[in-house]
Amino acid sequence: TLLIYGVTNALIVHMDEFRQFENSKMSIPNFIASGRARRHHHQTYLEQIEHLRQFVGFLLKKLLPRQESRSILLNSLLREVIAGNALIGLI
Repeated sequence: TLLIYGVTNALIVHMDEFRQFENSKMSIPNFIASGRARRHHHQTYLEQIEHLRQFVGFLLKKLLPRQESRSILLNSLLREVIAGNALIGLI
């Protein structure tokens, strides 16, 4: 339940910040520079993808059965597919 609370809370914070950004009518760099952004925002694609890889790695440890979570090959494959293809499109 703590994992669900943490994910839900992060989602609410991101949605609130996105609403503030939309209402500000500013460009993303100007919004971030204005100090209104509450979280660190990654500027480059490589920073974004590395953050997503770390996030997916954390999720895989929590969601995969123990035997599968020990497989370096499976974790690497799933991390790249999920972070690099599924989630990067949401940014």
